[in-house]
Amino acid sequence: MQEQSRKLAIIRQDQDGWTDFFIGDLNASSRHYRSLLDGQAKVGLHYQEMDLTLIRKMACPSPAIPIYLWRALQDSAAAKV
Repeated sequence: MQEQSRKLAIIRQDQDGWTDFFIGDLNASSRHYRSLLDGQAKVGLHYQEMDLTLIRKMACPSPAIPIYLWRALQDSAAAKV
């Protein structure tokens, strides 16, 4: 139950025309994470699979994230639960 109350950190990184969001306990130097990318919007969502349950319950953390991309991440989380 403690896992459910934990909040995930969101780190934003802008580089080379892309905006990346690292969700949870990871950053650009982390080695093991998954990504959901939108080449047209140039936005990347990076996360660890163990955080998908919490991601599914979160509101979109930034207006810079296209809502369809955030929902796609949440849908993938729902599919894995």
